[in-house]
Amino acid sequence: MRLVSIGTSCISGIQIKYIHKQRGLVSPFTWTLSTIENINTAIESNFNTLLDRDNYISYTIINSQNKRQLVIQSVCGTKFLHCDPLDNKDHYDKLKAQCRYIKECLSQSRDIGYMVTIFHSYEKKRNGLRDIRKVIPKDCKFLVTQVNCGINSEPLLNDDNIYVASVDIGDYTKRVDEGGRQYARAQAYGVSPEYTEIVNAVF
Repeated sequence: MRLVSIGTSCISGIQIKYIHKQRGLVSPFTWTLSTIENINTAIESNFNTLLDRDNYISYTIINSQNKRQLVIQSVCGTKFLHCDPLDNKDHYDKLKAQCRYIKECLSQSRDIGYMVTIFHSYEKKRNGLRDIRKVIPKDCKFLVTQVNCGINSEPLLNDDNIYVASVDIGDYTKRVDEGGRQYARAQAYGVSPEYTEIVNAVF
């Protein structure tokens, strides 16, 4: 089964790439930072608000590694942290290909699973998540994982036809890779056994 990340951070993308070993084109929300509202705005505009390059804004932040990092923000609010679709034509062309890819996925009805991680409770984002569920084919599974919420819970299918689970790995700075290097937060969650167990239980 092909897995597709719908955001809201890189956590699902990391799980798909490094645990499920899936490569190739990804959705435009895989390596970006979005809110559920940003994602729905992009979908409702047929991704035009995500691709409106003339109205991108750019600024610099200090990231979790205490380094300066360029951020490009789209009209719908999605933030590009790992690429520069404003000044790099190749990056922008890749973004367009990613938008075509997610539209193709959403037009199919088999062998695709959709994943999103949120840093809020399901109930707080329920309306927006139900809107996303509406554009996903009915026979495709949709997993929402609540991150950093203090508990771990197995995925359960609710009345919205959405699987909902919770994952918390405690102090992520204690998670290291095979070489002993400390993971960033998204990496620590994305490859964690706790999150992997949730994903495998659904897909």
